[in-house]
Amino acid sequence: MVYRRAQESGQTRLVVESAMLAARASLEQDKPAEAETPAKDALNAALSVGLDVQASDAALLLARAVAQRTEPEEALRWAELAVSLSARSGRSVGARAEALTVLARTLALARNIPEAASRCEEAIALAESAPEGPTPQARLDCGRTWVSAGRFDEAKPQLEQAIEGLKTRFGPGHPEVATALQVLAGVFDQASRPKEALAAAEEALDLVRHAYGNEDHRILTGLATASGMANRSGDYDRGLALALEAADVARGTLAPGDRKYNYAVCMAAGFAMGFDCGEGTRALADDCAAGIRKAEGDTPIPEFSSPVASANAQGWIFAVLVYQCLEDAGAEAAARAGLIRYVDADNVTFELQTMSLAILANADLAAGDHAGAEAKIRDLLERTRDTNVIKLREGMWRTTLAQALAGQERHEQARDEATRALELLRGGDDEAVGPERDWLTEYLAERH
Repeated sequence: MVYRRAQESGQTRLVVESAMLAARASLEQDKPAEAETPAKDALNAALSVGLDVQASDAALLLARAVAQRTEPEEALRWAELAVSLSARSGRSVGARAEALTVLARTLALARNIPEAASRCEEAIALAESAPEGPTPQARLDCGRTWVSAGRFDEAKPQLEQAIEGLKTRFGPGHPEVATALQVLAGVFDQASRPKEALAAAEEALDLVRHAYGNEDHRILTGLATASGMANRSGDYDRGLALALEAADVARGTLAPGDRKYNYAVCMAAGFAMGFDCGEGTRALADDCAAGIRKAEGDTPIPEFSSPVASANAQGWIFAVLVYQCLEDAGAEAAARAGLIRYVDADNVTFELQTMSLAILANADLAAGDHAGAEAKIRDLLERTRDTNVIKLREGMWRTTLAQALAGQERHEQARDEATRALELLRGGDDEAVGPERDWLTEYLAERH
C-alpha cells in the first residue's frame, strides 16, 4: 500500500525507500517473482537522481530475486551492476564485501565456479577488514560457493559461523538457519561423515517443519536433504519414509512440471525401487516421467536455465533406473531417450553429465549393446581424466568397461581393465561395490 502511494505521489526518494521495503518483504516471504518489480522500480528511481548507494542495494535485491527464480545469467548482470555501483558510491567496506559475495554466488549459479570461489576470497578478506566482520549471509553464500568448488575445509568454518550468526540475528528457529544447516550437512557428507551429515539435515528439517508445518512445499528441500543423508548413513527405512513424505507434500501443494514437484516424486521413485518394484513404485515413476515432460514442453534444452536442465536430467536418471527395475523395456527406452539429450548439454552440471553417461552405459550393457556401453564409458573416462574422481566411482566405471569388452570377446583388454578396476574397488563397502568386485574376481580367475 505504501509503495503504491509513493508511486502515485511522484516523490523519487519515497518511491525508492518504499519499493525497497516491498522487495525485501517479498524475498523474506519466499516470493522472489513478486520482489522483482519493486526492486527494478527502486533501481530505476535511484539511478534517475544519482542515488548510487540505494541503487546498489536495489541491484543486489534484484540479483537475489532473479537467482531464486533460477535465471543465473540474468542475476549475474544485476550483481555485477551492484558491485560497480557499490565501488562508485564509495560505500563502506562491509557493503562492498556484501556486493562481492552476491556476485560470487551468482557466478556459482552460472557455473563459473573458479571465478566464484576467487570472488568469495576477495569478499571475505574485505569483510574481515571491517569492524563488524563478514555478515552471516556472506559466510553462508561463500560457504556454499566453496562447497561447489570442492573446498570443504574452507567451507566448514564459514558455515558454522554463519549458523551461529543467523541464530543470533533471527533466532534459533529461523528458516535461514535451516538453509545453512542443509549446506553444512552437504559438507559433512562430502567429507564421508554420514552421521554428522544426517544430524545437521534432521535439525534443519525440524526447523522448517516448525516454521511452515508439515504440508507446505517449503519443507521439500529439508525432506529431500534429510532423506538423502539418512540413506547414505545406512538408515534406508528412514530415507524412504522421508522421500515418500516429500512426494505426498509435492503432490498436494505443487503441480506436475514444477521443478520441486518433479524432484520429489522422482527421488521417491528411486528410493522406493530399493525396497519393492511394485505398482506403488510404478505410479511414482510414471508421475516422475510425466512431470519432466511437462517441464520440458516444447522448449529446446539449451534454453533452460542450468537448475531446470539439471533437475530434468536428474529426473530422467531416476526414471531410467526405476523402469529397469520394473523390467518395462518400453518405458525404459523412452526414459533413456529423454536422458541422452542432456549428456552434452552445457546447462547441465558436470556431475550429472557424468552420472548420465554411466547410467546409459549400464543400460546398454544390460541390453546387450556392448559396443555402445564401451563407447560411453570411454567418453566418461576421457571427460573426467583431469578431475579428482572418487576411486570407487572410477572402479565401477571400469568394471562396466571390462564387462563390455568381455562381451565383445576382447579378453586381453577386458582383463587389463578388470585388474585395474579391482584395485580401485579395494577397501570399498561390500554393499556398495560387492557385486562388481565379485564379477571381477570371478572373471579374472576364469581368464587366468
